Amino acid sequence: MCSASPEVPEQDPLAGRHILVTGGTRGIGRAIVDGAVRRGARVSFLGRDATAVVEVEKLLIDAGQVAGVAADVVDEAAVRAAVAALEARLGPVDVLVNNAGLNTSQGPLHDCDLGGWWRDVSVNVLGVAVCSAAVLPSMIARGRGRIISMVSGTAGRATPYNSAYASAKAAVVRLSDSLAAEVGEHGIAVFALRPGTIATDMVARFSASPATQRYMGDEVAAMQARTPERAVEATLFLAGGRGDALTGLWIDADEDLEGLAARADELRANGLYQLRRRRT
Repeated sequence: MCSASPEVPEQDPLAGRHILVTGGTRGIGRAIVDGAVRRGARVSFLGRDATAVVEVEKLLIDAGQVAGVAADVVDEAAVRAAVAALEARLGPVDVLVNNAGLNTSQGPLHDCDLGGWWRDVSVNVLGVAVCSAAVLPSMIARGRGRIISMVSGTAGRATPYNSAYASAKAAVVRLSDSLAAEVGEHGIAVFALRPGTIATDMVARFSASPATQRYMGDEVAAMQARTPERAVEATLFLAGGRGDALTGLWIDADEDLEGLAARADELRANGLYQLRRRRT
């Protein structure tokens, strides 16, 4: 009598895929890098601090195929060179996670250092555009790819005294749905993902800023920063392809993404999970 054949475990959809994470040396980005390595992905990352890039690479290199490059996401030449170097080591990028961000300019607009205000906007918006542009030619040539950009709930509401960050994140939502419509015919999915308020160095600096304390003290007091596990889970869910139906939508890591994906046509038809002007 023959015994039943043992079940073959299903391969992780991230195994062997090349995932590039910007801002990957700390905070949410580092947590995503760690999570993707554990799932068997080939993982690369960018960071502005060259020392931190080397340290993270050394810590993770025994766990899997990992490579890091120091580059500022707004420096187009540096990013394109970094992507070329990383693809030479790990193969073409399958998934880009635009995580690098900045939130340093708080207070009334007329009192802000507008150079700093613009730096925040540039990192948060131009950085997404630069990094996306660097990986898209290869994705288009292969007819597949995913781009996941981190956004914020501030994109959907008036946020006084934090206008650079709120404006930038709203722009990334619009950039994401515009890009999704542009590259969808090439098999590329694009998402705007709100990770939630995570306990990161950026959030700590924002909370401790004298301008934040003066003008946004009540909001800071109500914040409940948490650990990044749910944000990592949501990012890797999208990276693995199970949420491709949600391309072009603005989604939240806290929600049932699998359930939303099953309702994607309904969401679009009703103008949900999108940055839209509603008129009576």
